[in-house]
Amino acid sequence: MKKQLNNFKDSFKLNTDFLQIYIYDLLFYAIILPSLFFVQRLLSKRTSNLDLASIQDLASQSPAQISMVTAQLNSFMAVFIASVVFMIILVLAAWSLSRGLIYTKIMKKKFNIKYFLKFMLLNLILGVIFLLLLASFSVFIKISSFKILLVISALITVYLWAFTYIYFTKKNEIFYAIGKAVQAAPKIKTLFIPCLLILAVFIILTAVFSLLRITLSPYIALLILALFLTWARLYFVPEAEKIL
Repeated sequence: MKKQLNNFKDSFKLNTDFLQIYIYDLLFYAIILPSLFFVQRLLSKRTSNLDLASIQDLASQSPAQISMVTAQLNSFMAVFIASVVFMIILVLAAWSLSRGLIYTKIMKKKFNIKYFLKFMLLNLILGVIFLLLLASFSVFIKISSFKILLVISALITVYLWAFTYIYFTKKNEIFYAIGKAVQAAPKIKTLFIPCLLILAVFIILTAVFSLLRITLSPYIALLILALFLTWARLYFVPEAEKIL
């Protein structure tokens, strides 16, 4: 217990690794936010070019007008679908790049193209599994209890994903990492103190901003959240590695 508390205290010491991992974390948002802005502007421009009045009153339109409106709708849907696919691929790539750089840095492993591509596939598999589970919960759970379950599920997901990333970074094997992460679930007993301390720091930070009635812009809040996550990873990953 004393050693764990000393490790917790030492985790607040800033060093070059902290700054580098913080930059890696922000890299994801630096890629995604401008891309979202670009896609939003593109779709807004396409929407403004649609003749909404003609679309709403197709019954009174001539065949030539209907053909023109249909062409406009087809063009808009093509751009919309392409934009969604583009953002999904970009999010997956940016997430895998930033998280891969973070975990290889913390664990002192080599980041290369093979690791990156396999890490993208791992994140795609995890994302699909998470969305399927989320969809299942939303169908079978009442709204009142769904919110509580969602919070618990989110905490469990963060815990299991962290172990999946750790195991994958050690071996670079996708299904090995997923299987070992599931097996590592009971190890929460050993890591209960670190997990509890991380959660306590998050609650304290949230309470401080709430009590001081500090309203932060979304971008400032994002910078602070990234700081917290950088510290949490640098504290948790070495603790988790000790029990693997």
